[in-house]
Amino acid sequence: MIYQFLKVLFKISLSVFFKKISIVGQEKLAADGPLILVSNHPNTFMDPLLIAIYTKQRVGFIANGTLFRNPLLARVFAFFHMIPIYRKVDLRLGEKKDNNATFIKCHEYLDTGNTFLIFPEGTSHHELKLREIKTGTARIALSYEVSKQFRSGLKILPISLDYSDAIRFRSVVTMHVETPIETASYKEVHEDNEVKAVKRLTEDIRFRLLKNIPQTENKEEELFLIKAHEFYTTYIENTAALYNDPKKSLRYRNEIAKILNKLAVEDVETYKTLKEKLNNYYLELRKAKLSPEMLKKEFQSKSVVSISGLYLIGLILCLPIYVCGLLFNYIPYILPSVLYKKTGLDISYKAPVQMIVGLLIFPLFYGVYFVLFGMYLSQEIRKQIAFLLVLPILGLCTISYFSYLKRAINLWRFAFTVSEKTKKQLYDSRDAIELLVK
Repeated sequence: MIYQFLKVLFKISLSVFFKKISIVGQEKLAADGPLILVSNHPNTFMDPLLIAIYTKQRVGFIANGTLFRNPLLARVFAFFHMIPIYRKVDLRLGEKKDNNATFIKCHEYLDTGNTFLIFPEGTSHHELKLREIKTGTARIALSYEVSKQFRSGLKILPISLDYSDAIRFRSVVTMHVETPIETASYKEVHEDNEVKAVKRLTEDIRFRLLKNIPQTENKEEELFLIKAHEFYTTYIENTAALYNDPKKSLRYRNEIAKILNKLAVEDVETYKTLKEKLNNYYLELRKAKLSPEMLKKEFQSKSVVSISGLYLIGLILCLPIYVCGLLFNYIPYILPSVLYKKTGLDISYKAPVQMIVGLLIFPLFYGVYFVLFGMYLSQEIRKQIAFLLVLPILGLCTISYFSYLKRAINLWRFAFTVSEKTKKQLYDSRDAIELLVK
């Protein structure tokens, strides 16, 4: 009962936090256990939340063993079907790594037809690429199959998580659910060579996860990919189509990553030239304090003055809504960010911490507003409920207004402060890169 309630609550929170959640192959998530879900891990607590909430059956979790050292937390984690696993880096001085208890608990969990989630990378980092896959998942699965003479029906379901920006509010995330891996198919290999079977299954898991995750060698290459993707989706692909289908944009990023990786090997000079020109172009944009959208070709054909006028009219007409939304939502909106900064946690914790804190703070503030409205403005229950329902709508309107305002400021800066010489240089740089990209 509590688990189902929390699923509904977090599902609402996720739908507010993310602009779009796309699930490719969602029908495969309905599979019954025994089942092991495996996923990449770029966004700490957000990753298990997304997968568990969109999986029909209840999901258990393999979690870092150090979290269980506090007796109270250990009881809470046990309620949520979390099974501890210990890595060498987590052990105290003198402790020995022994995960036999973990394997036994995993086997018992699977015996009852359950499903659990494991992140085979072992750690969470805010980056696009898939890191090294540990062998723990394969060893748990194959040891379970051995105990059942390879007749358990156990499957491993790979899920690739791809965020447009893992730490940004109102970003896009896509879950790619792959075809399940039948662990019984490794019987012959395992009977011949246990180590070989573990390595092969681990490699198969990695291969299926890699299908929908962009790969880069380091942070520098990742930033290059992000710029190349932004350039392509801004100037070459139809923006309206991408807006209607956000997952298409992420799919393009994966394809661009493969092209760049191939180019880096087969045509080094072109790769270096493209990288240099793209980095310089975005540096020029930053110096001019412009967004890439200002340099779109379809924008050049329109009257900047008339567009500026339309933006101004829209901003004036919607200003009262913005002020009301700001009045009621600014403090609960900004508090999660302030509290996250106070924690000093790694950047990969930013999104889940802000979402969870917001889940607590917004209802608290809305509750106070509701009571005050009833005390001082109206005791009619219908008006009170209407007021309560309007509060989150005002909040979303305020966010939209602020984005609209930023675009307007960008437009006015481009129209009235950027010299014609700078504009021409930017247009020429854009065209030169477009020839290379195409």
